[in-house]
Amino acid sequence: MALGYRHGLRQPCLVFDLNLRVPSSLPLSRMDDWLRRVFLLDLGALGESKVLVRGRVSAQALGERVLLLAELLLQMGRVPAFEPGRVLSIRASAQTPSQFTLNLAVPCAGGMLRSATIKVHQQVAALLQDWCNGKLRDLAPDAVCERLDAAMIRPLAATVSAGRSTIHLLRVAHASGMPISFLGGGQYLIGWGGRARRLRSSGVDTDSAIGARVAQNKMTAATVLRLAGLPAPEHLLVSSVEQALQAGQRLGWPLVVKPVDRDRGEGVTVGIRDESALRQAFEIARALSQRVLVERMVAGYCHRILLVRGRMLYCVKRLPKSVVGDAQRTVTELVAGANAAELIKPWWKRFKPFPDDALAFSLLEQQGLGWDSVPAQGSRVFLRPLQTDPWGGDIEDLTAQIHPDNLDLAVRAARLFGLDVAGIDLITEDITQPWYHTGAILNELNSAPLMGAGPLSVKAIPIYFSQLMPDGGRIPVTVIVGDESAWHQARALQGLSESGGCYLTSHQQTLGPQGQPFALRGASLLERAQSLLLDPAVDELVLLVMNDELLHQGLPVDAIGRLIVHSTSLLDHRNPSVMVPEPEVQRLLKALQDAVGHDGFKS
Repeated sequence: MALGYRHGLRQPCLVFDLNLRVPSSLPLSRMDDWLRRVFLLDLGALGESKVLVRGRVSAQALGERVLLLAELLLQMGRVPAFEPGRVLSIRASAQTPSQFTLNLAVPCAGGMLRSATIKVHQQVAALLQDWCNGKLRDLAPDAVCERLDAAMIRPLAATVSAGRSTIHLLRVAHASGMPISFLGGGQYLIGWGGRARRLRSSGVDTDSAIGARVAQNKMTAATVLRLAGLPAPEHLLVSSVEQALQAGQRLGWPLVVKPVDRDRGEGVTVGIRDESALRQAFEIARALSQRVLVERMVAGYCHRILLVRGRMLYCVKRLPKSVVGDAQRTVTELVAGANAAELIKPWWKRFKPFPDDALAFSLLEQQGLGWDSVPAQGSRVFLRPLQTDPWGGDIEDLTAQIHPDNLDLAVRAARLFGLDVAGIDLITEDITQPWYHTGAILNELNSAPLMGAGPLSVKAIPIYFSQLMPDGGRIPVTVIVGDESAWHQARALQGLSESGGCYLTSHQQTLGPQGQPFALRGASLLERAQSLLLDPAVDELVLLVMNDELLHQGLPVDAIGRLIVHSTSLLDHRNPSVMVPEPEVQRLLKALQDAVGHDGFKS
């Protein structure tokens, strides 16, 4: 069933009942202290908490906290719920004084998220009821969060199947007023019709599917780069330890070993200088892929150049996991301090742990250090050989320092693979010098690169959308209210459109740009309109409202450019032989008038 805009929410609205068992006296101030401590929940919008509340007031208060916490946890599970929703009504049980039924309106980006959204609110209600019963009050915040992560957040993220970038991008899109629709399989539609973009992680529908697939295979990608005259890694494909050793003899030390078809640094070993290390590195890579690359190592750091339609959003040097010296503390103390600082943060904002294992010690020795060494002020002490997703790392912003020829190289590589959105990884000792002077190589081309994980990336997201959707993703929408006689006015208005893709629909009939019948399965105006908003051929939309259906289901759009009231004689959509009472018509008109002009088109 389609979800419409209603009850003042800025996202499509799901309405359902939630059962709550509320204690006779709810210690609200203590609960709020716990919510702030464990979840950093902002409760300011709820006003000052009372020490104890009772009855219907306590049901309202508990319901509001369920909504706020559910919004946070849905986002952690990568579901785009960007407002907490509303308590519409409360019904008390006649048999059980502590039992209440709350009718809730909550944001839901698509019907496929309906069951997941309801389940999260039910789980949050159970969580807060457990707190009321004393089951959670003495648990450490990490223990509470681990329980939620296992029972709710990870299963939710698996259900949605969204990349790590998705929720960050959708949050900015929502804040910018862009409509968001969930299409399943981690895919979202941002905007409407011909001005919309389909998004999965940070990749978009205008990226070449072939190019993205080829880029993921390091061996094939390097071949394409070399054919195009661009600098690529020198490597050999192997499938056994014996072949790996032979490849090492041909290429010479030092070496890099990596799986041929994995991302995010998974299974990569760098700085290999002997056969024993090569054997071990091969086994690590072989555990992740049937095919392994042995590669001649190039001096320098990996630099990520993020491009959107040929424009650089940023360039960063990707640094391995490290601590920074202060000329006072030992390496052991720096690592302990860094981990302690992370533990203060809420669990979902923590960086990867700073390691103190054998690999870290080996790297310290290579840097002439030990655990008891006191590094100089500002000196970086590396605890891992490279930045990877499992290990984490740091970045240095070099956007202003990149040499123009290095940027041109990245643009050429993205264009070669047909990628509108690309993370180009260039290994070089000095990003300020041109690649052909430093022996730099294009290490990887990443379609749908990670965005939104750090402050620099967050700042780049509005530019990302301005490059992909300079018009904000919205098409003109006109709504005409009236009876059968309004159809002729709607057709005339459609005929005056200069867009070439103006579609007209009422509750039961849809016409294409030339006035031809356009078959749709939708049984309502809401469903038909939302179907058309998914169609890239639709550049403009005219909606003819002839009954009160939208009053009960919600509007298909959150904003319209023009409202024309031809007649207020509307039929009851449940009983077409009955006219809608005037007060109900006025309520519908008020909802439509509130949406006029919010899409940037003048009424």
